[in-house]
This record gives sequence, structure tokens and C-alpha cells, in this order.
Amino acid sequence: MSLLSEIALVTASIFWAVMWAYATLLILYAFLEDTDSIYFQPMRMSLDRFVDTLGMGWLKPLHEMNVAQRRAISYGLFVLVTIGVGLLLWSAK
Repeated sequence: MSLLSEIALVTASIFWAVMWAYATLLILYAFLEDTDSIYFQPMRMSLDRFVDTLGMGWLKPLHEMNVAQRRAISYGLFVLVTIGVGLLLWSAK
């Protein structure tokens, strides 16, 4: 494996890890809003900081959707990211 392909693999791994973490937090955020948890607002602030820190501010509109739409999108995103991680691992061997 050449150095360039190893760098590409590491970069893709970091991207998919960040997206997997975000999708998991988005599912938890929808769950906390569904259950009227007191941790709902702190989770929203954490998600906002997460996307701001990583330069992914284009994801912020997801945080403002109603809970039914956000839940469906977060489950779909999690499935897509899981498939992406699987493909990345499959291509790395």
C-alpha cells in the first residue's frame, strides 16, 4: 500500500468516525426531546458546538427540525454512515 493511499484511508476513517459520532448524538438528541428530558437543551448546545468546532455548520438546520423529521433523518444518517464505515473497512483489506 502506498503512502498516498494510506493517507487517504486515514482521512476517510477520521471523516466517517466524526459522522458516526454525530449521527449517534443526533439520535440521542431526538430521544431526549421525545422523553421531555431536562438534558434536551444541553444536548442541543453540545451538538451545536460539535458542528461548529468541526466546521460542519451546514448540519445545524437539522437541530431545528421537529422531532419526527429529525428522528427519521438521524436514523437514515446513522444507517448511511454505518454502510460507509463498512465499505471503508471492506476496501481497506
